[in-house]
Amino acid sequence: MEVAVPVEDLVRAIDVDYCDGVPDDALIAARSRRDEVIPHLIALIRRDTELVRSGQEPLPTSGFYGALFLLTEFKASEALPAILDSLSLPGELPFELYGDILTHDISSVLAQLADQAVIDRMIGDRSLNEYVRWEAMQVLLHFVRDGLMTRDEAVARLRSHLNNALANDDKEAMYGLVSELYAYAPGEAMPELRQAFARYLHDEIGFSLKHIEDSLDEPGRHIQKYLRRCEPTGCPDAVATLHKWFDDMSSEEDPMSESAEDEEWEQLDEEFGIGPDENVEDSASTIYRPKAKVGRNDPCPCDSGKKHKKCCGRGQ
Repeated sequence: MEVAVPVEDLVRAIDVDYCDGVPDDALIAARSRRDEVIPHLIALIRRDTELVRSGQEPLPTSGFYGALFLLTEFKASEALPAILDSLSLPGELPFELYGDILTHDISSVLAQLADQAVIDRMIGDRSLNEYVRWEAMQVLLHFVRDGLMTRDEAVARLRSHLNNALANDDKEAMYGLVSELYAYAPGEAMPELRQAFARYLHDEIGFSLKHIEDSLDEPGRHIQKYLRRCEPTGCPDAVATLHKWFDDMSSEEDPMSESAEDEEWEQLDEEFGIGPDENVEDSASTIYRPKAKVGRNDPCPCDSGKKHKKCCGRGQ
């Protein structure tokens, strides 16, 4: 009779140097031992969170990321406190831990594990990194797409948060809230949106008030575009997701071919009326952990005159 590998050895096999590739066998084996392995995976999340909190570099292993995506695949809601703690690291530290994963997959993770009360607290928490808050705002689109919330309920919640942001001079939240509301063709929120643009945003957000007004011409078609582009909720396959991030981690260039990139822009132009010179999140980015980068509050190197985080750095 085959003797089961001790769960500690299985976790060590997951927590290997990511330069050695994705530990497929260990991740697959962990699926059959879900309940045993979950506490150990949560411990990996907490370990790297504490390293970063103490000013150290996160370990160059696949443990944190394997744990994050396996726990999401397992729909392990008991892991949420550890994940929220990692997302609550001050300043830019969440990026030190998550890299580009923070602005590509975290809304999917939160949509799987968190409820609306948690999401509301995150959106309103000014101590959180603004990109973490924005990921929380994006969860509402998942909820609408998945049938957990109506479009009207999502707009009402985002509108309430925007009112709070206006009342409390919370400009960092305003950028995300206005961008998220745009997806819903939000005619009922136009008073708050006009106030936000007049008082704070002007032309800094990558689209204008007129773009929002134009979305009201065909609201159903407009929101369907965003619902179609909404990433899948959760993590159906942790192994495949890790390969997405690890396989090209050593490349500093976008692996998308020129023809594929042209095709991507043609699709975006057809759906949204935007071209390659406009502000759009690059969904093909595969930089694993951020290296030296332009500060989010620095002037954008494209010479637009805007802050990097509100121009080419949006979504990074």
